[in-house]
Amino acid sequence: MVAEEIRTLADQTQHSLNHITLATKTMADQMQEVSSASEQISAGCEQVNASVTELEDIAKMAYTESRGMVSIVDEQIQIVQQVTDSTTSMYEVTLDLNKRISEYKV
Repeated sequence: MVAEEIRTLADQTQHSLNHITLATKTMADQMQEVSSASEQISAGCEQVNASVTELEDIAKMAYTESRGMVSIVDEQIQIVQQVTDSTTSMYEVTLDLNKRISEYKV
């Protein structure tokens, strides 16, 4: 009976970890797209600065802000990677638990 409960919990955990892993991967992909878009915005700001001297102050401010965004997004990507690594580790532990539980099944 306890083994069944543990097996059920392990299965639920595995399902949850699979869901978290997928959500984390999706979030990491989206954050990478945001990072790429921020870099493109930064490049665009540099072009505006070179092309339109009247907008020099605005272009510099946008460039600085977009660089800050890239830095923030990079930090978030690192955090997401850490979460992904942790999730993967938890998933592996779940697989190991499932294997060990299956050894005790009658």
